Amino acid sequence: MNHPLRHTRSTPPIPLAPDAPRAPHSRPLPRRTVLGGVAAAGLAAALPLPLAAPASAAPRSGAFRFDLPAPTGPHPVGTAHLHLVDHARTERWTEEPNRPRELMVSVWYPARAGADAPRAPYVTPGLAAVLDAYGETQLGLPASALNWADIGTHATAGPPVAPSARPRPVVLYTPGFQSSRNTDTVVIAELASHGFVVVSVDHTYEAMAVEFPDGRLHTISPLLTELPDAEMVRAAIATRTADLRFVVDQVTGLARGRNPDAAGRPLPRGLARAVDPHRIGGYGHSIGPSGLFDAMLADRRIRAGALQDGPLVQGGGRPTAAAQAGLRQPFLLMCGMFGESGGEPFHHRSPLAVGLAALWENSPGWKRDLWSKGAGHLSYTDFMHLLPVLDREFGVRDEAMGQIGSLDPAGFVATRRAYLTAFFTQHLLRRPQPLLDAPSPRYPYVRFVD
Repeated sequence: MNHPLRHTRSTPPIPLAPDAPRAPHSRPLPRRTVLGGVAAAGLAAALPLPLAAPASAAPRSGAFRFDLPAPTGPHPVGTAHLHLVDHARTERWTEEPNRPRELMVSVWYPARAGADAPRAPYVTPGLAAVLDAYGETQLGLPASALNWADIGTHATAGPPVAPSARPRPVVLYTPGFQSSRNTDTVVIAELASHGFVVVSVDHTYEAMAVEFPDGRLHTISPLLTELPDAEMVRAAIATRTADLRFVVDQVTGLARGRNPDAAGRPLPRGLARAVDPHRIGGYGHSIGPSGLFDAMLADRRIRAGALQDGPLVQGGGRPTAAAQAGLRQPFLLMCGMFGESGGEPFHHRSPLAVGLAALWENSPGWKRDLWSKGAGHLSYTDFMHLLPVLDREFGVRDEAMGQIGSLDPAGFVATRRAYLTAFFTQHLLRRPQPLLDAPSPRYPYVRFVD
């Protein structure tokens, strides 16, 4: 890419993943860079993450501010946060005894037009403070260059749900390792604007920072990251699989009129009537699809799944359980380039992609593999938009910019939005989408791999 305003800085290389396939001459990667999820919403593996940050950090006046791309659907977008507690599971990744597993999720939905509601922040205050340190140490941004919470999401907090003749399909989002539930807001808000209810999930003690309503801020647990590599990968996938099945349980309960929030905080008006527990799909980035597809294997309530640049491998480079067994539900694969130099194609026919190849071979139903030459690992997240904006304003380190590949950011954001919306429209709403049948001149970055 040509970045005429970049101020070049040096930093240690930003690795991808110890358990994903690499180019033959790649050097070993640190354990904390598990599965390409890398720290801070998928960027810098070596970031010394703060153990705590002030949850009450105030927005900084005068900090640089910008918006994500606006959603293109007919509905305004609303969002609400829910605190979920799974009393059937004891938390494994804390030394506190007998703690139940706790999650934070965000629900994104089509909102009633004209509703009066405040702007929804991009991240919580606690995560914004952690991201400040990340931006300075890993991206090379000036101290307090921006207020991460103030990035424009084009959503409002808690408005009533838009009325509809029947309940709406639900899409789960599961981010990469050490990433957060906001990591793909550009697609999440897009889906909500087209009528889907999206539930984005923070996987506590794996996410960069998870802030709970009482002000607790849980960061990445060394009880997980200090495990041997293979065991850590298997444990993370197993935890995520259980998290997602639990979230499906909560969606089902919500549809029956039960408020799943641990403190019973009021839900947006009409939310319970808006979710259809019989039309649930999901998508994820990096390690996210490994947990999602294993959940689909065990739980047919998840009826369709999409993968965004994930290897589908567990400890030792073996394919995941779902890849080995195959899926009967429809799935979509969208991947780019791999290897230390980003020069290796990554699709189910690539020698590197043992997990994708196994899933493809073992799955008898509907499937598509869409490969994008020039896409980097973080091209499949908000950073495809965020990093070029920050680079023009301040300069971002070259290693970070390399993680978004060489494609036009606006064009690739539009590409991902179009194909993911089409996928869930076809398989949850049962409306055939010709976009999924053949290459389109509107989206030249996509190649269909048979």
